[in-house]
Amino acid sequence: LKSITDLSSSIDAELLRPRDGFRPPREASSMRTLLEHNDKAADVTAQDSKMEYRNVAMVFSKPLRKDQITVEYASRLMLLAQMMKDDGYQPSLICFCGSTKPKEDNLVAETAAGVIYFKHLCSINDIALDQTDLCIINHENARDTTWSSSTSLHPVAEEELFHRHHLQSWLEKSKVYEAATDEYGMTREEPRKKIRIHFTLISTDYHLCNLNDIHVRSPRQSPLKRMLQELEHSIRSFRGLAEITWRFRYSPYPYVDSQDDLTVFLENATNSPKIYVRFSSIFRGVVKQDEFFQRDNYRVLVATRRSLVTLLEEMNEAFRHNKRRKTSTGFVGPALKGKLRSTFSEKRKDIEALHTSSNRAMSGDVSTDVALESALLSLGRCADLVRPAGRLTSRSVSQDEWEEAVHHLEHFLDLIETCCDPDRPLPASEWGLLSLPGGMTPDSIDLDQSEEKSLFEKKRDDMLDLAD
Repeated sequence: LKSITDLSSSIDAELLRPRDGFRPPREASSMRTLLEHNDKAADVTAQDSKMEYRNVAMVFSKPLRKDQITVEYASRLMLLAQMMKDDGYQPSLICFCGSTKPKEDNLVAETAAGVIYFKHLCSINDIALDQTDLCIINHENARDTTWSSSTSLHPVAEEELFHRHHLQSWLEKSKVYEAATDEYGMTREEPRKKIRIHFTLISTDYHLCNLNDIHVRSPRQSPLKRMLQELEHSIRSFRGLAEITWRFRYSPYPYVDSQDDLTVFLENATNSPKIYVRFSSIFRGVVKQDEFFQRDNYRVLVATRRSLVTLLEEMNEAFRHNKRRKTSTGFVGPALKGKLRSTFSEKRKDIEALHTSSNRAMSGDVSTDVALESALLSLGRCADLVRPAGRLTSRSVSQDEWEEAVHHLEHFLDLIETCCDPDRPLPASEWGLLSLPGGMTPDSIDLDQSEEKSLFEKKRDDMLDLAD
């Protein structure tokens, strides 16, 4: 073995060729991991039916479009309303998580719009909110719309449950105490009260997969772990005990089966980066020097860039030859490039500059094709900076280079989300419905089918095959 690269290759070969002949999968499915967590949470809940329960629902918002709630954001709120109406779910507290300040050209904050729309859903569908408190959780970091930073869920525990005295009130009402004797058989002088707080996180499938993956892969960067630590600290200040569990309830991405070629193209261009937004959290951990950079992270960066480059190349070829072309995800028509050029991001007034020596800014409305090219340049520059760490070469990546790589990665994700997202405002005719058009309900995917892969997982596997 002449180098660390040879050593790593030998170790990988041994791990992938065990003596019994079994070859493990390259990576566990994100959706399967999420479903397994839900199964475990259900088992824990069923084991102790005497516990005093407090259900807390957390709905994650999405930026508005022209002061209107979007189809994807509405599908998340539809799911919560459907759970309360059809499944008998009665949360003690519903947290609307998002920005409390209007973004871009909007006059209304996304959380305020979500509360109004949810109350409208409940009113139209006779869903009682008498026993439920509603609150808004402000997200201080406006750029972190995915809630992937380690402190993003901190306000749920610190501000809402602690400072608004929800924890204290729930403990006072609880009639369940800890055991009269401790683990050594000694009688407790004053047994403490116990409650169980069960969180239900509600969002789109790719978003919840990212949150769960961060918690599983990089616990130090997990916003869920930080929230649990804050809750445990707060509950001790009231001399109480709390068992905290959570589950994920997701609504399918609403544009998977779209028949519009522009929507399908944007869905293909944006969903791959959405799956891997969790790696921005890992990159931030590397910059803080409390996380290791794994080779798999670099492989994902390269695969994501390659899939987007291929998609754009097929579009340009179709335009150049005026002929429809088949891709791995569908067909690209010759008119698609013209549609992208005529599609502008009305949300952005000042987009960050391409990271070149001139550092010139792109101001005003930006066409979607320009935004995609800008995003690809940023992602390519990020991959170039971390290549020595990804390929285990002799040259190390400096702290400044890591920070610059994070900056480029966040710029890439920001452009993809704000300029290339096909999400649209919810039509007025669909207000009050508990299901999406076409018969698909927000939670129509069976949560018990753990063997089924989501479309996002299949695309991820295709991308990794390309990287190999």
